[in-house]
Amino acid sequence: MKSARRNHKIKGRAKTVDDPGVLTLHGAARYTATSDTTITKLVNAGILPMHRVVPYAPWEIQRSDLDSDRIRGILETLKRTGRLRLGDKSVTQEALFPPQQSETKE
Repeated sequence: MKSARRNHKIKGRAKTVDDPGVLTLHGAARYTATSDTTITKLVNAGILPMHRVVPYAPWEIQRSDLDSDRIRGILETLKRTGRLRLGDKSVTQEALFPPQQSETKE
């Protein structure tokens, strides 16, 4: 990119402008004291929004999204229990052993 700007006399930035409200994947993991894998799972589950400016660019995650009550609650549960709970799916899970008729007549 630098050579293309130089060849066509297009000015560029000498230094990237930092936005404290936008974090990369690694920055989000550091900010939440978790791992890249945890952040990726939150994104893949559709719980944590992220976007890329162009394909293959670093992920951009809003700090305000990481500070939301839902994300904070999930991460607090992870830190307390060691399990990443992305939603209660037990309601839709079929029972392994359906109740016997004698159990339901009481």
